[in-house]
Formats: sequence, C-alpha cells, structure tokens
Amino acid sequence: MNIPLPELNGFNSITRNAGEMENRGVDITLNTVNVQTKKFEWKTNFNIGFLKNEVLSLPDATKDLQGREFVGTALQRAIVGNSISMFYMVRYKGINPDNGNAEWLDRNDNVINTVNPNERVIVGDAIPDFTGGFSNTFNYNGFDLNVFLNFTYGNSIYLGDLTFTENPIGGFNYSRQLLDFWTENNRDAVSPAPTSATRNVFSQSSSRHLLDGSFLRLRNVSLGYTLKGSALKTKVFQNARFYVMGQNLWTLRAKEWEGRGQDPEIADSGNNNLRQGQSFFTPPQAKMVTAGLNVTF
Repeated sequence: MNIPLPELNGFNSITRNAGEMENRGVDITLNTVNVQTKKFEWKTNFNIGFLKNEVLSLPDATKDLQGREFVGTALQRAIVGNSISMFYMVRYKGINPDNGNAEWLDRNDNVINTVNPNERVIVGDAIPDFTGGFSNTFNYNGFDLNVFLNFTYGNSIYLGDLTFTENPIGGFNYSRQLLDFWTENNRDAVSPAPTSATRNVFSQSSSRHLLDGSFLRLRNVSLGYTLKGSALKTKVFQNARFYVMGQNLWTLRAKEWEGRGQDPEIADSGNNNLRQGQSFFTPPQAKMVTAGLNVTF
C-alpha cells in the first residue's frame, strides 16, 4: 500500500507491504444424485462460500476523524477493524418532494445540499457476504440438459459512469433517469428540479452511485442429444452429440438497477487493491446462444 510521507522527502508516499489483515470463512459443496434409473438420471451440485475480511493493523497510516488508521482512495478505504474494501463517501438522501432539491446527509444525519468530502462515512463493502453456484444435470434416453446458476449477495458496486450519464448539466450518453425530474406534478422524482441549485452538484460522487451488487444469474443452459453410431449401424463414428447452449440469458438484480444497462458482475479494479467493486463504463456481459455438433470417431 501507499504509505504517506512528509513531502519534504521529495515525494509524498512510499509503497510498502504494510499492516496486517485476516481472512476467515467457510466453503460448502454439496453433490447429490437425486434420481438414478436405467433411463433417467438427475444430479445436483451446490456450492456456497462465506468470507469475512478484517484489517488488523496499518502502522504509520493516516488517522481519520475517529482516530482510526486507514489508507485509501477518494472512494474506498481500508480502515482498521473493517474490511479492506469499504466504500467511504457522503450519503445521498434523495430529492426533497417539497422543493425539488437534491439532499445529502452529514456525519450527524443532518440534511445538507452539497457533497462535502468532510462528511464522508462508511456506506458499503465491495466484498460479498457470500457467493456460490447451483447446477442441475438431467440425462434421459440420449438427451442431456444442464442448468447452471451463480449468485452473489451482500456487496456494493460503485458505478462511476453515472457521474456522466446522470449529470444534468454536462454529461454524455445521458440516462433516461434524468427525464424523471422534479416538478409540482412529479414530486417523487429521480433528478432535481430544472431550477434547483443542487443540479450543479448532483453528479458528484456519493452513495447515489452505489448500488446493491447482489444478483442471481442464469449462467449457462445446454440441451443436447447424443446419437450413437451403433444405433445407425455404422462404424464411421462412435457417437455424435447435437447441442444448443445459452449463456447469461437472465439476471435477477436489485430494483435500483432498472433503467440502467450496467452489469452487477464487474471487477474493474485495475492494479489497485483499493478499487474493488468499481465500474467505469464496463460493458455488460453478452447474452449468447450457440449450437453445435461434437463427433467422436
């Protein structure tokens, strides 16, 4: 990590293997054969992993207003006693239905109309509470069907691109969310009133850009049929399998993702271990359907 140094040295930080942290958790895997007959078989695989990360010490690190040692970026901090990937920013409250102003909260839960960096607090963790997968395989009289889902729960995702796409005074690739602005007849709005002074700070980084990263995804579905060469009374091939396969066909996400095309399954951290769970115009994973033929000679 980059440890701050007095600038009289000619530079203001040095990279060190500094501090201690602890990872604790448990992984569970369950394999079952649910049904097995001469013609039909159904197998299930389920796995889930729980992880608890805690920073134990950060010697020589800066101390925050609560006296806790930390290192970090403008959006994330590793704070002693917490996870290494805590999001640290001003909390967004919403649009005031009475006047159309955007509102945030200070450290003492008082309403403010600006994004003051001094009012930042811990608002989320990039590390999930648990992750896992669930697959079922069916075989019947030459047909095979495999359905695989994976899931993540309890993590936060920061969408940095929203500071541009949902910026009412100077962004690009504008989101439809901005069309839902406050008026006398639309008090439950997403963006501030056109005449509100808070439009100038609405796009600044805050928990407004922090979304629930939990999801359940239908990762892979494949359906195939295996034709044995003996069934056709030929020795040209042993068997041939025709199949069709779909990937990323369906994803269940938190409601706050509606109207946004981003993908909750991202890891745009670059080379910085204090930028986990952050995305900046990361393209969503493609939905794909493929068909093919495998021949064994």
